[in-house]
Amino acid sequence: MKKILPLLLAAMFISCADTASKSGKKDVVATTTMLADLVEQLAGETVEVKGLMGSGVDPHLYKASEGDV
Repeated sequence: MKKILPLLLAAMFISCADTASKSGKKDVVATTTMLADLVEQLAGETVEVKGLMGSGVDPHLYKASEGDV
């Protein structure tokens, strides 16, 4: 777990844009609901998290739509 946590944190910060949403929070896009929940727990009220996949979607079979890209 000690080796994975820095990678997860790095991925979170790399994927964050410098733009803020209308509410003044940073926008973060996560691929799976598991990652979206993790970001929400770590960052709390400072970010606006959007998950690309809904619950019950198999990440191995997911195809990104034009809107996701």
